[in-house]
Amino acid sequence: MKLFCSAIMLFFTSYILAQNNDVVDYSDYTRTVYWFDIGIRFTKEKSTGLETMELVYFGKRIKYGNVEQFDKHLWHNLSIGKGIAIGPFNTYKEAVLANKLYNLKNLKKDTTVNLKDGKTYYWYLVKIRRYKRLHSLDFQRMAARIASGDLERFITNIKVALPNFELAIGPFTSQPEAEESKRLYRLEE
Repeated sequence: MKLFCSAIMLFFTSYILAQNNDVVDYSDYTRTVYWFDIGIRFTKEKSTGLETMELVYFGKRIKYGNVEQFDKHLWHNLSIGKGIAIGPFNTYKEAVLANKLYNLKNLKKDTTVNLKDGKTYYWYLVKIRRYKRLHSLDFQRMAARIASGDLERFITNIKVALPNFELAIGPFTSQPEAEESKRLYRLEE
């Protein structure tokens, strides 16, 4: 009986410890996170003459640092109108996948991206506002909930949101990770 109880306690202890390895402490601003930059270009549509927004892919470079460095990088780039930092992602692998998805022009040619992997991803929308005189960008306040779905749905959201001056931020592999990112994007509002 003692052996059986010891085995059960050992099993549950190892199970709990294994689960704790996947837990991320979002209050720890010194943890390493990953992000990348994309550009925003405002152009006039030829047929209607209305201003539209399109993405400019900056390349495959993944940046890393702690959460405070990401926050500083995000708001500095917005203030000078340079671009938008997408993230923060908990793993390098997530950041690389997201970077490939934002390269809309070459996405069909990229055979390393499996759009039908069967996993659920999370993202949210931000509304982009441009200040022409200041040459800067800002986020306009909007009610945004965390959306979920597969990668094809995420790409569709990117394409549908762009004409409305909105941008889908993600995809994240967990909902708490998406919530934390959304919180960071709203700190300056």
